[in-house]
Amino acid sequence: MVDTEPPDPTAAEHDPGSLKRLRTVPRTVVHLWRLLPNRPLLLSSSGLAVLMSLSGVAGAHFIRGLVDAAIARDAGAALGAGLLLGGITGLESLLGWSERRLFGRFSERAMADIRARCGQRLVSVSPAFHVDKHTSDHVSRLTNDMAAVQELASENLRSLVRQPLAAVGALAYLGHLDWQLTVLVFCLMPVLLAVGERFSRPISSQSRAFYETLSAAAQVAQDSISGVEVIRIFGAENLMARRYRREVDESVRSARALARSLAVLWATSGAMALLPYLVVFGIGGYRVVQGVMTAGSLLAFVELLNLVAWPTSEFPNLIGRIRRNLAAAARVFEVMDLPTERAGGIMAGSSAGGLSEVAINCSGLEFSYPGRQNPVLSGLSFEVRRGETVALVGPSGCGKSTVLKLLLGFYDCPAGELRVLGTHVVHWDLTDLRRQIAYVQQVPYLFPGTIRDNLLCGREAVSDEHMVAAARAVGVHDFVLSLPDGYETEVGELGARLSAGQRQRMAIARALLKDATVLLLDEATSNLDAESERSLLEGLRELLHDRTCLIVAHRLSGLRTASRFLVMDNGTVVESGTHKELLDRAGLYARLYREQSHPLPAPGGGSS
Repeated sequence: MVDTEPPDPTAAEHDPGSLKRLRTVPRTVVHLWRLLPNRPLLLSSSGLAVLMSLSGVAGAHFIRGLVDAAIARDAGAALGAGLLLGGITGLESLLGWSERRLFGRFSERAMADIRARCGQRLVSVSPAFHVDKHTSDHVSRLTNDMAAVQELASENLRSLVRQPLAAVGALAYLGHLDWQLTVLVFCLMPVLLAVGERFSRPISSQSRAFYETLSAAAQVAQDSISGVEVIRIFGAENLMARRYRREVDESVRSARALARSLAVLWATSGAMALLPYLVVFGIGGYRVVQGVMTAGSLLAFVELLNLVAWPTSEFPNLIGRIRRNLAAAARVFEVMDLPTERAGGIMAGSSAGGLSEVAINCSGLEFSYPGRQNPVLSGLSFEVRRGETVALVGPSGCGKSTVLKLLLGFYDCPAGELRVLGTHVVHWDLTDLRRQIAYVQQVPYLFPGTIRDNLLCGREAVSDEHMVAAARAVGVHDFVLSLPDGYETEVGELGARLSAGQRQRMAIARALLKDATVLLLDEATSNLDAESERSLLEGLRELLHDRTCLIVAHRLSGLRTASRFLVMDNGTVVESGTHKELLDRAGLYARLYREQSHPLPAPGGGSS
């Protein structure tokens, strides 16, 4: 047996404090910068923005020359300044087109990369993580929140880069035109920014609250659609409608609060934007009259003031939008920061225990689900030899399904040993471990697509003959042939076009086609009647003769084909033996079997 130290389960995980770092805007910006791909494109577009700023300054310079020449009635100078102004305007248009094109390429690639990372992370986290998370919350993060991140990457980030660069270039030339007036205008900038920061501060928290209420409304909507049959049966339409209305109303309240803050910010910014112009026209006009400043210089000053005052007054609005975007980005980054399953470990071909005659060996296993106090497994010990078909039975809640999840590496075992094919589960490479195991869960999942797609599940090397043989073994082949499109028939979302029993049969056939060493069946025949279950298990006997099979089931009547039974109670094995041996002992198994064979009479003494 292999006895090496288990790999560090945190080796592939992000720093657990990363989620806390997202709480502040600057840290979220840093996080965003680190994640953005193709940063050379962003830097190139920023370089073009610098050239645009310089061209804007040059344009103002030629406006000054054109106006002063026109006032002086110097036709030659006016013509020259006008031609240069036209050339600068054309160059600025070309630079603007190039800058927008480069930034567009950057933002599209960035969003594609972020979407791909989120998708990859969601399929790389432990399946146990999804137990405590509602699917629609992830959907909301990948749609509503991602749209806000796209707005950030495509427009707002561009403005954040371009506007300050333009303002710096404009300020430099303004100082050349009239340094005293420039200093006066410059002193107004901190006031404008401080006012904008004050009114944009609540937007971040209000935006996050808004996106979370959208997610909550999406959860109720998904529950209403997925559980429509239960809702109709129990007459819960009004209840679900009220819940959805309550969540929608909450999202409306959050949206109104956000809209009020944005409106106040916009009104304040608009009012503050007029202040620099009033100062320049008042003082600048007086200086022109006094002969200290030319009319061309004043017009050039006003032209460049647009590149300073407007970005400054617009900056609070921009920051407000960016805060709203970053609130959504933080929710997206939480997905990207989810801890992944541990990577690395022993592969089947390199495992010394791969030749072990014991396929599954459990010794002194202790386990509790995260966040729960009561243990599910308490000192569980058993073994299953290669090629053996063993049934794991017992009352509900005794830990049968938990054993299968631990065998698949969905959870780590805090105490005891759990070996598969001679190798401890914590030493296995999880991908290779699951390659050795085929698993059929209690509620089989079928993907939207054809029957063939679901049976093959991406294994293109499987021949049609093997596929048909597996379908025959589970008794679904004749049904498939009766359909107009045969194996190309669409099953619908979650296999809605098939019955529950047909979905279970298909899931078993899919597991057989995996051709794994170990087969785990978790209540895989619960939707079949007793006779169909017995017939199915009998039909599988030939296909399972060289495989190890562990079957979890409540119904005992169809499991007589199992070579051995393990009876669990309170998280441990209390009995082990064949069907006959356990009946003769008159223990828990015998009691469960009698209760299922001779159920209690219906109320009133009648039969059901």
